[in-house]
Amino acid sequence: MKKKPSERRKFAAAIALLIALVAISFFVPAKTGNVTAPMDVSIRNKTVLDIVGLDFKNEISIYDTQNIFGEILNSGATEYDARISITVYNLTSNTSTKMNLVSTYVDSSVHMMPGDRRDFSAIFVPPELGWYYIRFSANYNNRVAETWGSFYVSLTGNELNNTTPPPTNGTNNTGPGNNNTTGPPINIIVTPSNGGVIINKNVFYVPGMVLEYNPSINVSRNETALLGVKVTNTGNMDLTDVTFHISSPDSFAIDIEPKGFQTIRMNESLYFLVSIDPQNATAGEHDLDFAVSSQYVKQLGTVTVDVSELPSSLQDQALRKLLNYEYLITDIEPEILNYKDMGFDTTLPESYLDSGKQHLQAAWSLYDQGKYQEALDELTIVEGSLKEIAFLLGNFTIFVVHAEAFPWWIIILIILIALFLVAVYRREKKKNKRPRLLEKMSEES
Repeated sequence: MKKKPSERRKFAAAIALLIALVAISFFVPAKTGNVTAPMDVSIRNKTVLDIVGLDFKNEISIYDTQNIFGEILNSGATEYDARISITVYNLTSNTSTKMNLVSTYVDSSVHMMPGDRRDFSAIFVPPELGWYYIRFSANYNNRVAETWGSFYVSLTGNELNNTTPPPTNGTNNTGPGNNNTTGPPINIIVTPSNGGVIINKNVFYVPGMVLEYNPSINVSRNETALLGVKVTNTGNMDLTDVTFHISSPDSFAIDIEPKGFQTIRMNESLYFLVSIDPQNATAGEHDLDFAVSSQYVKQLGTVTVDVSELPSSLQDQALRKLLNYEYLITDIEPEILNYKDMGFDTTLPESYLDSGKQHLQAAWSLYDQGKYQEALDELTIVEGSLKEIAFLLGNFTIFVVHAEAFPWWIIILIILIALFLVAVYRREKKKNKRPRLLEKMSEES
């Protein structure tokens, strides 16, 4: 028996609705356009300021404005004055660590009692296309808490979502990454903040993170020290929105690579390189408190920086840097080879690595000859090569594209519609079913 036109229309409408909902689901992102992550630099009880939020769009059109919002919290037991600053930089190119200062926004100083919050926002108008970095910092109690974010300015505002990343083509991406340690590193194994288990489709995902770094650094006022923190993903899931937060004395000049949100795949590592310039800091020990956090896991650490008041001799400076950079080159070379094995184009990192090795060998030769200043000049080139390697390795992580999670509400709607269609079908079948006696008579005739 043929279905009536009204019945066919009902089924067609239901099927069309189901198709429309499935199609809409592909345009509904699982994450918002804002890049957000909990940011906590309250490393120990004495550190009493938390950066509790930094929100912005991860990509905008050249014709749009970027709204940057950040918030701090006095989580300690003492009161103090605090001032928030937002600084925006852009890259000179996608293959260089050089950045240009574009805009600075400074909030007025505010007195914060324990438990007080303070937020600050800025509207940024991009002057050109490319990658931009945001430094969000707060001065308080003779210390500075800071973290970084990054965003992309494109022509349409939707290029990142449509970009297919390496490993096959090795195209240029953006973002840095590096490490530097002296002496044997220490290992700290993280405890996931959510209890350790994430359940998704009956598969157990356990996030894990190991940090390797040197817990103490010696530096004099006339030199810059490099602190390296190697972050290894030891879990069975990718770590996304990985950021580095640091709290340091306000007399220090601090620079962090990589800047912004990073991704560390399973069983892979990322290097954070912190450049420390004590400037006019008082002699003695100073603590650098830091945190490496992602969506599901966070690890804390403290490094003691021993600042010498008297300048180090050229010989001491050269030897310290020689050992430092030699360790870093040895440690970072396998990471380059790992990216190469995955199919990335590592031509540039390898060229910087070869240059660093050559100049390091020349520096050792000059040091053995007692030409310490010349050795330091060679080591300056080595340092530049290492920073470029760090930047390029970070490039390989920032463009990682993740499959969007299928919206749960769409799944529920599909199930409900399927149940509805089954019910309608059974009802129509029952309504149109002929009595058995008539069926039998029809068959006999």
